[in-house]
Amino acid sequence: MVKWEGFYLTEHTKAIDGERTIERSKPIQKFQMDVNEIAETLNQATLKNKSVAI
Repeated sequence: MVKWEGFYLTEHTKAIDGERTIERSKPIQKFQMDVNEIAETLNQATLKNKSVAI
């Protein structure tokens, strides 16, 4: 990345934005849970009317 007199060049900001878009599109792998953890998480989500990600 090149900075010129305190300003980022247009080409570099486009490259940075492109990299951020790629990073955001990658799914984040969740850790594996056992059956009891899954049941407890789903129970708490139901009680508190929250959504869960799988």
